[in-house]
Amino acid sequence: SNSLGSQDGSAPFEASAKGIYLDGGVSHMTVKGNTVINTSEGIQLKGDFETISNNNIFNARNSALNFSSIVGEFYQNVDYIIPNNNVVTYNNFFNSAGAYPSVDLYSGFGNDFDLAQRAIFDYNIYFQPYYEFFAIQGRSGSPRSYYIFPEWQSLKSQDLNSKYISSFYEIRHYKVTSY
Repeated sequence: SNSLGSQDGSAPFEASAKGIYLDGGVSHMTVKGNTVINTSEGIQLKGDFETISNNNIFNARNSALNFSSIVGEFYQNVDYIIPNNNVVTYNNFFNSAGAYPSVDLYSGFGNDFDLAQRAIFDYNIYFQPYYEFFAIQGRSGSPRSYYIFPEWQSLKSQDLNSKYISSFYEIRHYKVTSY
């Protein structure tokens, strides 16, 4: 997907679209091998048992990956849905604009968003040159927690085999001498 959102009928800062959106009514889905460009969130999840792998997310204006649960989402005779048992591996998340984290975890409920139960993150590559915090975690009515990548790895035991790039690589000049 390559989306800048509808420019008609909305203020410029509101024009947005999710690259891939899985609401709380779906589960056991595999999102694999996609390229998402120019979206507000690259991938937004609200369901359970989702597998997110081998995707490329470029220029997500907010977060490259968003897990969220909001009060008032009712499915299958359950009061609320909190994403559980998801797997996020072998993805490339390239946020290249704005002061937003690569990963945003939010719960609209009074309980904690227990990451160990929500998802396993590993073997991903993250690129965010304009924001020092890698991940943000929060819940309604409480201050949000901000993590730099080493904290995310050590405190949350996530992305232990992943790479985080926070600055541009310099591309060296070269000369072709034969072909």
